[in-house]
Amino acid sequence: MEIITSVTIFKAFDGTIFESEIKCKEYEKKRKEFLNRIKFFLVRHSPDLTETGLFTSGLLIAVYSTEGLHQEIANNYCIKRFGYLGESVQGYRFQTYFSVSSTDFETYTNGVIEEWKGKRRYNKILLSPTELDEFKGIERFDYMKEWGFK
Repeated sequence: MEIITSVTIFKAFDGTIFESEIKCKEYEKKRKEFLNRIKFFLVRHSPDLTETGLFTSGLLIAVYSTEGLHQEIANNYCIKRFGYLGESVQGYRFQTYFSVSSTDFETYTNGVIEEWKGKRRYNKILLSPTELDEFKGIERFDYMKEWGFK
């Protein structure tokens, strides 16, 4: 029997440990490609039409796309779900019914947004044509299927 007193290990950027440098580099490459295909957005929607016109609700969206166009996918989802333009406060003029802004993975994962009224927990959704293990337990909307793309 041989006793090994030391071994070289390799740590990927996300903390995953490997015994082989090659496997570590392959993992990092695949992981970075995967992460580059996901973008995160904060959507504020449902304006108060009686007084201020400020948005009363929010939603955190993760968009997975191999084709890019993450912002456009998020915008199209919101248009179909909330409508884009509608009457404003007390029926006077028009206003948009949602606002989409970029956010980060940490904010999405946490699910809590600091607002002028205090902290609020927002619902989350994944817009993706495929199931992703990293997002198990989060509602998924298959935009390719629902919008008739192939």
